[in-house]
Amino acid sequence: MCSSLETLSRIARVIAERVGANVTAEELRRATRLDQLIGLDSIAALELVVGLEREFAIRFEPACMDREFLMDLIGLVNYLDQKCGVQQQ
Repeated sequence: MCSSLETLSRIARVIAERVGANVTAEELRRATRLDQLIGLDSIAALELVVGLEREFAIRFEPACMDREFLMDLIGLVNYLDQKCGVQQQ
Protein backbone atom coordinates (compact mmCIF):
# COMPACT_ATOMS: atom_id res chain seq x y z
CA MET A 1 0.00 0.00 0.00
CA CYS A 2 1.16 3.56 -0.60
CA SER A 3 0.01 7.05 0.27
CA SER A 4 0.15 10.23 -1.75
CA LEU A 5 3.30 11.50 0.02
CA GLU A 6 4.98 8.14 -0.36
CA THR A 7 3.83 8.06 -3.97
CA LEU A 8 5.48 11.45 -4.64
CA SER A 9 8.73 10.19 -3.09
CA ARG A 10 8.64 7.10 -5.24
CA ILE A 11 7.89 9.14 -8.39
CA ALA A 12 10.85 11.42 -7.56
CA ARG A 13 13.10 8.38 -7.18
CA VAL A 14 11.96 6.96 -10.54
CA ILE A 15 12.54 10.31 -12.23
CA ALA A 16 16.07 10.48 -10.83
CA GLU A 17 16.92 6.88 -11.72
CA ARG A 18 15.22 6.54 -15.10
CA VAL A 19 15.18 10.07 -16.50
CA GLY A 20 18.25 11.49 -14.80
CA ALA A 21 16.50 14.60 -13.47
CA ASN A 22 16.99 15.49 -9.85
CA VAL A 23 13.66 16.46 -8.28
CA THR A 24 12.46 16.07 -4.73
CA ALA A 25 9.11 14.94 -3.41
CA GLU A 26 8.69 18.47 -2.03
CA GLU A 27 9.20 19.98 -5.49
CA LEU A 28 6.67 17.53 -6.88
CA ARG A 29 4.21 18.39 -4.10
CA ARG A 30 4.34 22.09 -5.03
CA ALA A 31 3.96 21.50 -8.78
CA THR A 32 0.80 20.56 -10.62
CA ARG A 33 2.50 19.49 -13.82
CA LEU A 34 5.60 17.43 -14.30
CA ASP A 35 6.68 19.49 -17.29
CA GLN A 36 6.97 22.50 -14.95
CA LEU A 37 9.96 20.73 -13.39
CA ILE A 38 11.55 18.63 -16.10
CA GLY A 39 11.45 18.29 -19.86
CA LEU A 40 10.47 14.91 -21.19
CA ASP A 41 10.98 13.87 -24.77
CA SER A 42 9.22 10.75 -25.99
CA ILE A 43 12.06 8.43 -24.95
CA ALA A 44 12.27 9.95 -21.45
CA ALA A 45 8.47 9.65 -21.13
CA LEU A 46 8.71 5.96 -22.03
CA GLU A 47 11.51 5.50 -19.48
CA LEU A 48 9.30 7.17 -16.88
CA VAL A 49 6.39 4.85 -17.66
CA VAL A 50 8.59 1.74 -17.50
CA GLY A 51 10.14 2.94 -14.25
CA LEU A 52 6.76 3.69 -12.67
CA GLU A 53 5.38 0.31 -13.76
CA ARG A 54 8.33 -1.44 -12.12
CA GLU A 55 8.32 0.74 -8.99
CA PHE A 56 4.60 0.32 -8.35
CA ALA A 57 4.26 -3.21 -9.82
CA ILE A 58 1.46 -2.09 -12.12
CA ARG A 59 0.67 -1.79 -15.80
CA PHE A 60 -0.56 1.51 -17.19
CA GLU A 61 -3.82 1.21 -19.06
CA PRO A 62 -3.45 2.19 -22.73
CA ALA A 63 -5.66 5.26 -22.22
CA CYS A 64 -3.14 6.55 -19.65
CA MET A 65 -0.13 6.33 -21.92
CA ASP A 66 -0.41 9.78 -23.46
CA ARG A 67 1.91 12.64 -22.61
CA GLU A 68 -0.83 14.86 -21.21
CA PHE A 69 -1.79 12.23 -18.62
CA LEU A 70 1.83 11.75 -17.55
CA MET A 71 2.40 15.50 -17.12
CA ASP A 72 -0.61 15.94 -14.79
CA LEU A 73 0.95 15.21 -11.40
CA ILE A 74 -2.32 15.24 -9.47
CA GLY A 75 -3.91 12.80 -11.89
CA LEU A 76 -0.78 10.63 -11.97
CA VAL A 77 -0.57 10.43 -8.16
CA ASN A 78 -4.28 9.66 -7.91
CA TYR A 79 -3.95 6.95 -10.56
CA LEU A 80 -0.96 5.34 -8.84
CA ASP A 81 -2.63 5.58 -5.42
CA GLN A 82 -5.74 3.95 -6.87
CA LYS A 83 -3.65 1.17 -8.39
CA CYS A 84 -2.02 0.69 -4.95
CA GLY A 85 -5.42 0.53 -3.28
CA VAL A 86 -5.24 3.82 -1.36
CA GLN A 87 -8.62 5.19 -0.36
CA GLN A 88 -9.16 8.73 -1.64
CA GLN A 89 -10.33 11.22 1.00
